Amino acid sequence: MRLADVRDWSLATRLAGGALVVALLIDVALLVRPRRADAVLPLTIRPVTRIAVRPLEHAELVREAAERSPFGGTPVVDVLAPAALLTQSTVPVVRPRLIGTVVESGGGFVVVELSDGRVQVVRIGDRVGDLRLRSVSAGMAVFDDPRDARITLRTSPPDSRP
Repeated sequence: MRLADVRDWSLATRLAGGALVVALLIDVALLVRPRRADAVLPLTIRPVTRIAVRPLEHAELVREAAERSPFGGTPVVDVLAPAALLTQSTVPVVRPRLIGTVVESGGGFVVVELSDGRVQVVRIGDRVGDLRLRSVSAGMAVFDDPRDARITLRTSPPDSRP
């Protein structure tokens, strides 16, 4: 390229070319410049206190809650639940009422009434609440509860409906 050709460029083209040359010089200067190692701040993490989990018995938890007395007055520590209630860890299984059974060659299904009055169709292997239907026969259904115990429900005679 000849020098005379650059002089023939428009003013905008000359300014853009000049800006390009300046940008390239700045980039080269930044790349060549030595970097300072002290510019990076070291990461410091404060030590965390160790959390010790202390297992409490149910009776101790109830006693601690009773001693707090959040609504004022004197704490009532003497009126605690019996130890038999405190050690009970499982909720009893709510049994649905068996309304009807249908026995088919591939298994069958049952119709049950739940404690809230809803009616549900349950096939073998399906769950109703915590119970899983295991087998169906005429007028009878066998369920497995969460503790793998078997619960047998029978349909009530038509005239014994409450």
